Amino acid sequence: MASARLRGLSIAILVCQCFPVAFAASQPDLIKVRQAIYNDILPTKSIPGLADFVDNALIHINETCFFDDVNYFDAEGRSWWMTSVHLQRAMLLAIAYSSPLTEHHGNQTVFDKSHCSLAAWIQRDITNSNWWWNDIGIPHIISKTLLLLNDSSLTARASVQLERASLADAANEFTGCNRVWIAMINIIKAVIEENPSGNVTRLQAGYDIAYSAVFTSAQHDDGIQADHSFHQHGPQLYMGWGYGGIFTTNILVISNWASNTTLQMAHSQWETFSSYVLEGQQLATRGSNFDFSASGRLMTYFAEKDQFGIDHGHYHYFAAFTPFAQAVPSFNPPFTTPLGVIFAPLLRNVDPTLPRADELNTFGSCLYAPETCTRPVLSRHFYDSDYVVHQHTDYTMTLRMFSNRTINSECVNSENLQGRDLADGTLTVYHDGNEYSGTYPVWDWKKIPGTTELQSPTLYTCGTTQHVFHTVWVGAASNNKTTMATMDFDRGTELHVYAAKSWILLDNLAIVLIANMSSTGDWPLSTTLNQCQLRSSVEITQEDGTSHVLPPNKSISLRNAQRLWHDNVTYHLSLSDQSSIVNVSTQNRTGSLANITQGNSNPITKAMFLAYFDHGSSATPRSLAYAIEPNTPDSKPLTGVSVLTNTLEAQAACLSQGRVGMYAVARSRSSLQPINGSQAGCWDMLPHTPGIYMLESQSGQVNITINTPLLESRPQVLSLTVYNVQLECKTSNVEYSADTVGKDTLISMTLPKGGYSGWVRC
Repeated sequence: MASARLRGLSIAILVCQCFPVAFAASQPDLIKVRQAIYNDILPTKSIPGLADFVDNALIHINETCFFDDVNYFDAEGRSWWMTSVHLQRAMLLAIAYSSPLTEHHGNQTVFDKSHCSLAAWIQRDITNSNWWWNDIGIPHIISKTLLLLNDSSLTARASVQLERASLADAANEFTGCNRVWIAMINIIKAVIEENPSGNVTRLQAGYDIAYSAVFTSAQHDDGIQADHSFHQHGPQLYMGWGYGGIFTTNILVISNWASNTTLQMAHSQWETFSSYVLEGQQLATRGSNFDFSASGRLMTYFAEKDQFGIDHGHYHYFAAFTPFAQAVPSFNPPFTTPLGVIFAPLLRNVDPTLPRADELNTFGSCLYAPETCTRPVLSRHFYDSDYVVHQHTDYTMTLRMFSNRTINSECVNSENLQGRDLADGTLTVYHDGNEYSGTYPVWDWKKIPGTTELQSPTLYTCGTTQHVFHTVWVGAASNNKTTMATMDFDRGTELHVYAAKSWILLDNLAIVLIANMSSTGDWPLSTTLNQCQLRSSVEITQEDGTSHVLPPNKSISLRNAQRLWHDNVTYHLSLSDQSSIVNVSTQNRTGSLANITQGNSNPITKAMFLAYFDHGSSATPRSLAYAIEPNTPDSKPLTGVSVLTNTLEAQAACLSQGRVGMYAVARSRSSLQPINGSQAGCWDMLPHTPGIYMLESQSGQVNITINTPLLESRPQVLSLTVYNVQLECKTSNVEYSADTVGKDTLISMTLPKGGYSGWVRC
């Protein structure tokens, strides 16, 4: 084992030479880090229920140091592994013995039972079919417990389990969040092993490996992206709770351990990390929640307490995290989500010597008290991940898509069993961030907000999660205030769905254009407006202007309704000439955790608001246009919005109230036609190249923003003619030309490699 360890260390150091560390670690550094980790593992306040938990563990431990009430034959538990409760008890017994804030502090019996239960596990070498438990979860729990027990002989006996968290593997095989996890375990190993010189070497190597994950990755790789999003398991969005959140949590933790040592991250790397948190993750939050569509399969997390109020069983807590507050979360209101419990406290304790520490502190404080923070108006396209965040002071909307550059979703370890459609044009609306909390077990997963799906009765399975066509026409143009996105949605192999979809995200308004919807099979096709908690009355306004309230636990089918209102959101249904049936429900829905992840089957019932367009089962292509208006305290008609065209070839709308705006997608070079907006109060224009075009006028200035969804074709020149307007353009973020041709203006922009939009101000 010694030679393997040293071999792993040498490989780790070699791989990480390109990532700067200010100085080599020293013995004083090791002592400081050891004390910091020790303090982190222990609670900072009295924990209700911990004493009863310990007493119960003492009752159930037998003479062989196993527990008579633990399931040691849980072969199916790849995420929520019931056998791991044994290790949780060994760890919490050690914590109860070590912490002066517990009733069992210094109790020799508690120490002995922790010691013998850990030794029994080590001797039997219990493993799981999931590599994560063997390489990360088990070594992490064991290393934390060994630090508290402080027995060098037991540490030596645990070498087999500890060496499974291999630095060599972390350097050469693991990426992103998984690399940091294993590096963190090696940092703990460095402070518990009886090898003073080797310990310092391992400590330095552990930090080097962890920091080596903090860099801007290639788009198809795991880790932080150029647009400040985060990928794991390939080009798959995991910016929210899940791998991206855990990555940030663990970097913050080991950075705190490194305070006042030579092991602190170099400022240049910290800039990369802090930009990811502040320009990426912060935008994917509302209130104390992450957007579920940015959280990957771990959006189906759950918290489940035992009879003593201690969270147990789920590996993303006690086995995943080191600090007590994160490893044994309380989930007491208002912090009922991982973001509030795990993420926020660490942001408020960033080393003040690090760049942007004050901004990170402020972000953490805002998660604690969202009502005290004012969010800036900001609309951003995360082009590496096919994701859009449209943030305003009073609400946030998010849009999740997928393309030939990204992975739509995943189902692993029975997590996210029904999450096949999470990137199918999911459009969310948040005011306080709690709109969707706790609803996933009862969801109709074929009606995820914003998606257009075939309503077959067959439940989704892990095996069909990625049965999609990854189209090239997916992208957005954004100027930080307004975004227009577009997606050719092509789903299915056995049963096929197609829709040309575009979204225009404006001040307090989202316009949705869907063209050429078609499907195979005999099942109806639907487009979901929203599916969330029922949090207010539901007001329905008919075509003649009359309104009524839909009572709780009722449903209704509407034809030619004008709008719906629920929870300060108005859904404008009448932008299309084509009549559509809208189904609205306030009924209670019942489901269980077992529907979505590896959890229990106890029934969960929630009152839900569900509204969706029923397109029927005809294979004839159809179109649809509607708008969603957040932050509306009551239902009012929509004015100043006109749909100019909504076909496969082009989709465009005009906004003529307040500022004037024209937003257009031109898909096909062979069918480019003028888009006439002058009669609606906008411009007449002709795109000369396929792309996304936004023209906005305010205070005598015209701002033009363009982009191409075909990012792999950049650098590329995009051009358009604006008819009957002579524009004098002055500034741009890209190379451009603006030529007057008679009464018209021809504008061309050269978009360089990358994904950001080009703009010109005229």
